[in-house]
Amino acid sequence: MGVPPAAADGGAVRARAMDTILITVNGQPVEVPAGITLLEALRRHGIELPTLCHDERLTPYGGCRMCVVVRRDGRPGLVPACSTPVLPGMKIDTEAPEVHEARRRQLQLILLNHRMECPVCERTGDCRLQDLLFEYGGDEGQLPFDLVRRPRDEASPLIVRDPEKCILCAKCVRLCDEVQGVAAIGVVGRGLEARVATWLGGPLDCEFCGQCVDACPVAALAIPQFASELPAWQRTAVTTTCSYCSCGCELTVASDGARPSGVSAATTSRPNRGKLCAKGRFGWDVLRHRDRLTQPLVRQGGRLIEVSWDEALAAVASGFAAARERGEVIAAVGSTRLTTEDAYLLQRFVRETLGSPHVSAGIDPGVEALVAGMSEALGAPRSTATIADLATADAVLVLRADPGRSHPLVKTELVTAARRGAKVLLAHPFPGTLSALAAQQLPLAPAGEEALLSSVLAELLRRRGAGDAVERLDGYAAWRAGLDGYRPALAAALTGVTPEAVGRLADRLEAAASLVVTVATGRGIPGHVVGVARRAVELLAVLGLLGRPGSGVLVLGERANTQGVVLAGLDPRLAVGGGSAPSPGWTAAETIHRAAAGEVGTLYVIGQDLLGAWPAGIGACRAVEHARFVVVQDPFLTDTGRAADVVLPVCCLVERDGSLIGADGVRRPLHQALTPPVPLPGDGEVLREIAVRLGAPLPDSAEVEAELDRACEPSEQARGFRLTPPSQPEASPPAGGVSLDLGPQLFHSGSTTLRSATLLGLAAPETVLLAPEDARRLGIKRGDTVRASAGGREVFLRAEVNDRIRPGTAMALWGGDGSGAGRLVTDPARPLAAEIGRRS
Repeated sequence: MGVPPAAADGGAVRARAMDTILITVNGQPVEVPAGITLLEALRRHGIELPTLCHDERLTPYGGCRMCVVVRRDGRPGLVPACSTPVLPGMKIDTEAPEVHEARRRQLQLILLNHRMECPVCERTGDCRLQDLLFEYGGDEGQLPFDLVRRPRDEASPLIVRDPEKCILCAKCVRLCDEVQGVAAIGVVGRGLEARVATWLGGPLDCEFCGQCVDACPVAALAIPQFASELPAWQRTAVTTTCSYCSCGCELTVASDGARPSGVSAATTSRPNRGKLCAKGRFGWDVLRHRDRLTQPLVRQGGRLIEVSWDEALAAVASGFAAARERGEVIAAVGSTRLTTEDAYLLQRFVRETLGSPHVSAGIDPGVEALVAGMSEALGAPRSTATIADLATADAVLVLRADPGRSHPLVKTELVTAARRGAKVLLAHPFPGTLSALAAQQLPLAPAGEEALLSSVLAELLRRRGAGDAVERLDGYAAWRAGLDGYRPALAAALTGVTPEAVGRLADRLEAAASLVVTVATGRGIPGHVVGVARRAVELLAVLGLLGRPGSGVLVLGERANTQGVVLAGLDPRLAVGGGSAPSPGWTAAETIHRAAAGEVGTLYVIGQDLLGAWPAGIGACRAVEHARFVVVQDPFLTDTGRAADVVLPVCCLVERDGSLIGADGVRRPLHQALTPPVPLPGDGEVLREIAVRLGAPLPDSAEVEAELDRACEPSEQARGFRLTPPSQPEASPPAGGVSLDLGPQLFHSGSTTLRSATLLGLAAPETVLLAPEDARRLGIKRGDTVRASAGGREVFLRAEVNDRIRPGTAMALWGGDGSGAGRLVTDPARPLAAEIGRRS
């Protein structure tokens, strides 16, 4: 099932020209746009028709026949409104007796293959079929046919299929194909044997986005872990913002107390329009993980023991005050999972209350891309494109990761974009959902993105020059000289992409009237993300698209509030709003290096696990050991917490109010949707309490809100375009080794998802993908356990052989077993040279 270009934006069939025509509805003249369907035309005028198979994101289907209306013009009769285009002079009746009777009879036909058990059904009170039966009847006189008996299918993880309740609306099938691009299920069989199933009849093997369950108007698809003893009308439902990645999806969490009894998204939600990924729908069992903290801990006699909040806060305030009196350096490492408000309070607390400039959001490539990349190029640490721009761009250049694994919402937008005719250009070697839809996929070497962009820029400069606006900029000569060094042969050696492929890429970029460049960031993805962001901005400038509506660079942070903490000033180089800090401090990496050297007396860690999640070569272990006083503030007892002097528990983002700023720069509300296991404060509440004990209260909520409103003003976005020379080529991996690329799995990408038993159950064991030539050379077969080593560290991975992997390179996908190829990383900006061999 493909999406025709006219319907690819999620609407019904549309004409290119939106001229208006006159039709008659229920005796009244109505003016409607030409080319839309009757259903859409009627909805625009406040007339709602019943539907069971319609979804505005999908191609019109006309399967349920509940939206029938009667025509009174030249071609009288019943017609389905969802798939009938409006025509000039059309006369429609939506409430005629024959319309109501047709809908009632259609409901009777639907009930032939629907097991009726409304009083005990999990969807009672939240069932579209039930609603229509109340409105039109149809269940009072069953037709004389027996229900076809089919067993309930419980073989798939997470999702149960009950074919005896399926009404064959095919919404699940069409969403899986047209929106997700997966097509894991279909309608198989004919007549009374027709049913929704996987193509080979086995368990589901898909992305487990759960959209099929959301779309089902009955209870043919269900999620057992969300089963509740309470009917739908007795559950609490709260709409909030997803706190996993930076896409900023809106979701609604239903609960019957502390546990979720459903997670969904409305088709009116933005930016996701009803779409969620597996993490956003199923990853909330982390809240009850055994490492969840419920009581403060203080080290006494070499052991962490539970104490009261008053005692713990007194210990923290006393430790901070003593450090100030001794003149010791105090440094704080925050997180991109703080709310925007708490990030603002943290930087204010450290800078003003503690008197230290050394406050950061941790080692986060997304922050670096914004602060040192976008800010250096444009004067503001922000993306210049939005997720909505993906729906209209002529071309999208996808860099650094497959968004199907790193940012699933972006992947679904690209599926739609490709099917409407946009050129999706993938600079990533691994095959995924987008590969079949991409106009071009480049088998890029690990960390080759900046070199690829430099090569394309060099090619464009040879063809067309940079244009007067760019050539007049300071530093143009040095920038041009640096790019001139990227001759085709050198570019091929650095990127693994042939000169011909670079030329074809340049052709497609030149032909695009609008272009979005996505820059994915995340733990372990190799490459100089700062240089990639800068080159992406320069590419738009050379193409004449910089600043043009619908074009720009979209930096995709790994965590939910990457953009928000930057604008809140949680970076030692920045003030609130993204300007330069008057007294710059140390970055997180500098802080850890100096702490490891004994230069930091007090270390305040919020929402980070320095010992368990940071690159091994950064020296975090020595930093924690050498600091005199270490305070950790986190929802979970982490490895860093186990080494701390004081541990303060806080609630998770889904358990509190606040705001998050997505990759698109939109500030979205965060509402408390679930309750923590015991009453717990947010990070900001803890900061306020410590500040009071130190005699320097933090600003009230009104002042914080006013500051953040100013920080998020669009007028602050662009303050100038600058050129920076490209990076010099990196050395090749040593002989005998491979260049190891790292990337996230869809179901697991960090320390939070490692605590979700649900997501770990979906994630495959950590795998390394090898080229067939390398596998033969090393004597490795598919399924073997292999050892990957670098810098004196080693991990064991399962081998897969894939002919899309370039010889001399390998790719490791983080798995759910925690074996951690990311532990081999010492410098995330450089390609990882690793030795791979069979386990001895």
